[in-house]
Amino acid sequence: DSTSFEYAWSCYNASAAMEACVSSSSGSVLTFDADVNITIAASELAVGAYTFKLFAAKGHRNDTATATVIIVAGVPPDVAVAALAEDKYNPTSGSYAELDGTCNVDDVSYEWSLVSADVAIGSVLMVTGGGADPVYRAKPTVDVNTLTSGVTYTFRLSATDGLGVTGYSEINLVVNDKP
Repeated sequence: DSTSFEYAWSCYNASAAMEACVSSSSGSVLTFDADVNITIAASELAVGAYTFKLFAAKGHRNDTATATVIIVAGVPPDVAVAALAEDKYNPTSGSYAELDGTCNVDDVSYEWSLVSADVAIGSVLMVTGGGADPVYRAKPTVDVNTLTSGVTYTFRLSATDGLGVTGYSEINLVVNDKP
């Protein structure tokens, strides 16, 4: 079929009774090119929640997709997680992985989480040193033996600054299949 796709974007301010999105710099309603991708500078939108809708059509077929974007005040902390020491880990007794996170802001609170996992984060992180809860430390240790063989786990480190703005970074830990 040589019929090309047609696209139509719209934006609504979910924080203001679904009014059209207005540029914070010019005060005018935002309009978009009829293209598959759009780019908007974060500075164009005021703090709040926005719903973007894409209508796509080809011939007599069409569909709509929506996404919500939340603009927060300030700049989120820049969080980084260092590469793991191994590409894959064996789920055996005494097998550990060191998670190593950093942030460009000094005064932040850290929190590790697992994204779509079959175990709770608190059950895989080891309490070491002073006994502080490892979920809230930048550099905890994972007991690989508590993880399921053949599964890839995504660990997320979130850092929240004093204004409540959060940034995060993720890393995958691959657990080998048992022989």
